[in-house]
Amino acid sequence: MKENNLDPAETLFIDDSPQHLETAKKLGLQTYLMTAPDNIREYFKINGLL
Repeated sequence: MKENNLDPAETLFIDDSPQHLETAKKLGLQTYLMTAPDNIREYFKINGLL
């Protein structure tokens, strides 16, 4: 986070492992569980990022 000057509240961490997401949440990151390759596209659409 420091190396890349990232703000945890503005950073999205995407992973397919719930335990990795829990750690990221504890660090203040926004998280998204990737369960299938196509669902990230839906996430972006729902959140106005596409």
